[in-house]
Amino acid sequence: VRGVSYITAVKLDGILTSNYNSISLDMNTVFNVAIIGAGIVGSAVAREFSLVGLKVVILEASKDVLCGASGGNSGILHCGFDTEPDTLESKCVQRGWCLLYQVQKSYGIPFKESGLLLVAWNEEQKEQLLLLEEKSRLLGIKDVKILQKKELLEYEPHLNDKALGALLVPKECVVDPWMTGMYFLLHALHNDAKLLKNCRVTSGELVNSESGDRHWKLKYWDNTNNVEEYIYATLVINCAGNFGDVVEKIHEHNPDFQIKPRKGQFLVFPKSVGQKLGLRSVIFPIPTPKTKGVGVITTIYGNLIIGPTAQDQDDRIQGTVDPEVTKMLMAKAGEILKDFHFDKDNVESYVGLRPATQYKDYKITSHKNKNWITVAGIRSTGLSASLGISEYVLSLTVSDFSFTMVKKDQVKINEESEKIVVSLKNAIHELASVKEITKLSVTLGGETFNITHPLIRFGMTF
Repeated sequence: VRGVSYITAVKLDGILTSNYNSISLDMNTVFNVAIIGAGIVGSAVAREFSLVGLKVVILEASKDVLCGASGGNSGILHCGFDTEPDTLESKCVQRGWCLLYQVQKSYGIPFKESGLLLVAWNEEQKEQLLLLEEKSRLLGIKDVKILQKKELLEYEPHLNDKALGALLVPKECVVDPWMTGMYFLLHALHNDAKLLKNCRVTSGELVNSESGDRHWKLKYWDNTNNVEEYIYATLVINCAGNFGDVVEKIHEHNPDFQIKPRKGQFLVFPKSVGQKLGLRSVIFPIPTPKTKGVGVITTIYGNLIIGPTAQDQDDRIQGTVDPEVTKMLMAKAGEILKDFHFDKDNVESYVGLRPATQYKDYKITSHKNKNWITVAGIRSTGLSASLGISEYVLSLTVSDFSFTMVKKDQVKINEESEKIVVSLKNAIHELASVKEITKLSVTLGGETFNITHPLIRFGMTF
């Protein structure tokens, strides 16, 4: 079997470096865990498993990491105030908020405690504020507060006077979603995880080794070298996002869920617009069963964004900007904010695709007899729930599979994390003079990573 190009991590004086190593694969090279998908959830899972000493490999179909669903979110860290009680999503979002808030605060990943206003625009919505407040408190989020109209408009003066009241949720934050995901991934690589980019898993079979142990023989197509290859792992974790049900067919001919990508379109205004308004909070309407609605967000880099919409589509890769939706979002901005003036020729757009299923909850299942864990249907809360999900998936592994795990010392984790974040921030700082939005990338330890998230690209150049 020929050598395969991995991105692997080595340590030089305690600083992260990555390079390409040619590693010969044969039946003796069996990873503990193969993670399919290097989005924010897959990267968080890789970090979680690498920190307990397991041999991890991540296979990403795209040439870049953190694309797909992870490359088009709104950059909000949700605390779970409006999740459905007793669901896995609610538990993972709330736990994820606690863990990620601590990570952001401890290691210096950019974030801001902006808070969120759920605004009532009619009497029917105003009546729901008490219910939403009660629901939030039942979920354990007790610092929420109802603002009546006068207090609301004093709190957020640029809000349209037609607003009747709002629920203030102080724990909501805006974050840098790309740097967060890159931190997860680089920390995993620093702890000897391996990454294969541009390698699409196409099939696999559960085989028996000479010792009687079972492991997966995964077939993948290496798009870089235009060749078919195999990799071996005891456990497979499906974190394939919008292709979750496609990957699931490797072990289950008829998966019990189907991914229906949900397109969300955003408008992006220059930082000068965000600075002029100076909004204190993220602003959203009362949510519906399908969507959180169209909101107004000042990003971590100061751009003002309007969105997202929610439209189901069949295409799992491309989400095109709809000019009619752009007009609707521009009108919506004028409805939410008063005296909102902008140059229509100086507005950008982007689209994100969320991996929705027919269910309202996450689809995270351990298939013990098949050495497979499904992590699917994460929808729009993947960023917020990422560390809660990774912790939960590790707990399933501890329960159902016999791996020897040794938790890394927390002091070492802190030291590594601080150095990784400093490297990321220094690399992004060097982009300040770059004006070509399509060419933003950072080089870390000799490996180049394209910045896949529009919020960061616009934040650097717009």
